[in-house]
Amino acid sequence: LALTLKPDAEAAGSRPNLSVVFVVDTSGSMREVVTKPSEVTDQRVRVDGQDYTVVKGAKNKMDLVVESLRAIIGSDLLKPEDRLALVKFDDNAETLVPFTSASERAKLLAAAERLTRPLSISRSGRWRALEFR
Repeated sequence: LALTLKPDAEAAGSRPNLSVVFVVDTSGSMREVVTKPSEVTDQRVRVDGQDYTVVKGAKNKMDLVVESLRAIIGSDLLKPEDRLALVKFDDNAETLVPFTSASERAKLLAAAERLTRPLSISRSGRWRALEFR
């Protein structure tokens, strides 16, 4: 005997409100290229004790994370009642945007874009992020 249950359309379309925090690693290793580059240069750079070759036309791990965040934030599956937050971390954690309604897409997207900031050095001289375009 097999019992098959099928929810009606209203039940199938309902779900509880979401509260999701995206916690993103922003250490130097997230700048490692993971897709095929269009050009490999002669330049080398050292980040967090690792040597990297500078390439152009490739995506790094952070690029893929930000693309994914754009897709999620822009999804029509989110409801205004859903809440999203974004936290980044390397040596320290920082809340880029606290819990915010999913309807505030511009604010959420702006926070996601902050993850791709170009090369910067802290006061201590330690590399914080790398991006070569």
